[in-house]
Amino acid sequence: MLLNQYSFVILSGLAVAGLLLWAVARGLRTERLVAVGALALGCALAFLLFAPQASPTPPGGDLAAAIGGGAPTLLEFQSPY
Repeated sequence: MLLNQYSFVILSGLAVAGLLLWAVARGLRTERLVAVGALALGCALAFLLFAPQASPTPPGGDLAAAIGGGAPTLLEFQSPY
């Protein structure tokens, strides 16, 4: 379950680590370090932009009034992952 929730973070970390190992094995040069930094920054920005977030929950009184009012009410429970 934990692997599913954090698969993007794990794979991004492995990709950055792999690129960093490749850069070190070939010799540290500015271009290679820029590539590692760009990949790390891109992964961080993608995570921040696309990370799931919980939606705001309505106050309990509104929900109780909707359920008790006799009208059909759809309750949807979701996980942020």
